[in-house]
Amino acid sequence: VMVWIHGGSNLNGSGSIYNGAAFAKSGVVMVTLNYRMGALGFFAHPEITKAAAKDEPLANYGLMDQTAALQWVKSNIASFGGDPSKVTVFGESAGAIDIYALLGLKSSKDLFQQAILESNITWGVSAPLADAEKDGADLVKRAGATDAATLADLRAIPVMQLVEAGTAARFPIVDGRYMAETSLSAVANKRTMDIPLIVGSNSYEASLARQLQGHAATDWTDSQGTAPARFIAAKSADGKPSWLYFFSYVATANRTPDSMGAAHATEIPYVFGGQMRAAGAPPPAAGSALATPATQSDEDKAMAALMHSCWVGFAKTGAPKCASGPIWPAYTTAGDQLMEFGVPSGVRTNFRKEALDKHTIAEPGAR
Repeated sequence: VMVWIHGGSNLNGSGSIYNGAAFAKSGVVMVTLNYRMGALGFFAHPEITKAAAKDEPLANYGLMDQTAALQWVKSNIASFGGDPSKVTVFGESAGAIDIYALLGLKSSKDLFQQAILESNITWGVSAPLADAEKDGADLVKRAGATDAATLADLRAIPVMQLVEAGTAARFPIVDGRYMAETSLSAVANKRTMDIPLIVGSNSYEASLARQLQGHAATDWTDSQGTAPARFIAAKSADGKPSWLYFFSYVATANRTPDSMGAAHATEIPYVFGGQMRAAGAPPPAAGSALATPATQSDEDKAMAALMHSCWVGFAKTGAPKCASGPIWPAYTTAGDQLMEFGVPSGVRTNFRKEALDKHTIAEPGAR
């Protein structure tokens, strides 16, 4: 069973736009899900905190939805031919950030046995409750409430006003109840689920910050993409095995002199076996040439077949047993090896070690 948690800054997106046909053809029971996003999914306010029961979870309604969906999978997936004891969650960007949080939640324990984090950008974006409450108070003012808004006032705000006021990216909140600590702290101090992991990043994650060019773009990708991925792999490798990857492949139709590398999210069509979008879904983002079958070259199709097989192999066996190419070794700090999906693909040792060492934070448990 593979459960996909979509990205979109926890602000937009939908599970239904992703086409799981290639996974189904590969013998996987594929599940996608929707969850509350924006101000409806990640929101705190002092009045809500005051009114909550002593142990009532706060703020992370989107994560609660994801957990509820995983509980449903555990209870019901056998009726669809799936094995509830062999569930792999995988997600990209905000979806990976949410999985990063789920790994440290007591409520997620035993709901999945493996995880894949694609482009889990930044070291950690979990907000303290006090900061989230301030953000929530500012948000409801933009939605028309006053500084002295009561709980009744908050509940009276029309839902669309609240949604339209909350246009910034939303991320998990450390409420001290549902989420006890930041994801980074949980990983650094080995208080996460000890399960096999795949984690990685793309070569041009700085496409998220388009004003960055040249060395600045590479530096941003190193510091916010590849270094955090390597850190998670290293910490996880102390228990169950983990595998690290770097995606640098650019679709042949997008190879121009101006190409900066594999932009954020462009690995998704390859993971989905070249059939990312479901029928009737919105057009793919610029740069995702593989999402349009008419643009796929034989080389693109070969990369999709390779990457898809690695993900399926991991889901089935607990290790990324790929259909072709070199054996992908588990990550260790001593070996410092990753799989690069690029031209050509292959195992790399001490990949950008000096740059990544520079960007690896010294005391992550303090955050």
